[in-house]
Amino acid sequence: MTSYLLDTNVITHWVNKASGHALIEKHLFTLPIASLHISAVTVWEVSRMAEKAKVSTKASRALMEAIGLFAV
Repeated sequence: MTSYLLDTNVITHWVNKASGHALIEKHLFTLPIASLHISAVTVWEVSRMAEKAKVSTKASRALMEAIGLFAV
């Protein structure tokens, strides 16, 4: 099985419904969840965004929930 490593940009675009999110979502939903991974660096970057309030509280919560969906 092919594995995919999702980076911070993919996660944030998908969660924030930014430009291109529909394509990302369409592709993600066609793949087995076990094939989707994120790196520890992505976890750290998303956590730092939330900590430094670079995103709203609602967006921070959504990002943290999203990274919880994938194996690190």
